[in-house]
Amino acid sequence: MSGQVIGMARLELIKAERIHFTPALARDLSETHSHPFNELIHVVRGSYVVATGARTHHGGPGSVFVYPAGTTHQGFWSCAAGEPVTEFFLIQWRGPLPVPSPPLHAQLPAERARHCAAWILDTLAGADRGGRAIATHLLQALLLDLARQGGERDERDELVQIVDSLVDQTTDRVLHLDDLAQAAGMSRFHFARSFKAITGRSPMRYVRDRRLDAIRRDLIASDDRIATLAVRHGYASPEQLARLVRQRFGVSPRELRRRHRG
Repeated sequence: MSGQVIGMARLELIKAERIHFTPALARDLSETHSHPFNELIHVVRGSYVVATGARTHHGGPGSVFVYPAGTTHQGFWSCAAGEPVTEFFLIQWRGPLPVPSPPLHAQLPAERARHCAAWILDTLAGADRGGRAIATHLLQALLLDLARQGGERDERDELVQIVDSLVDQTTDRVLHLDDLAQAAGMSRFHFARSFKAITGRSPMRYVRDRRLDAIRRDLIASDDRIATLAVRHGYASPEQLARLVRQRFGVSPRELRRRHRG
């Protein structure tokens, strides 16, 4: 049976919603929590960062997160410049997961994941027995599709973990593509192509977004000056940092701090 995906018994759907959420109107970080049921989040717009123990997972459009019942996690949403609202599908259910189980964070073609999630919502909306049965089968199909990525999970996780580790160890200097490729033991071309296929983002955009997410957390959690944060995170000047924060989040560092502190 090794390497095969095993089907599941019938699931019990609890909730399926399509949610538009404005991060600036809510707390930056959710409380660390877990659920007595399984949960799936599919990102349509915006960025979603999740911490599970020592691991951090960075998701964008096309990302699918699956939290088995009892998984402790904490996450926050952010918007791209010009898009003040995030959008995602939320599906909750009781019942078994496939064997092997889906990875906590998977990347599917954005349209494919969105259509499947929307179909689940549409068929569940009728609330009759037939609609609920179809929605359940669609959810099973989506979970099995995600589970098929299990064989590739180690390679994907390892590559992203290498970049995450290098970013964490070099907060005070600029990283280049050569640095990332060398750490992964790959050529620039092979590394850049593989990394984008895994995350949906170029390596340098991933590094920039990850560092700006860290700066966002520092802005909200501390009273440090912009100049201090620029030095700490390896930017040439406070002006450069302020410009990149505005490009990423659509507001100045001062306004970002003010919104999240009320």
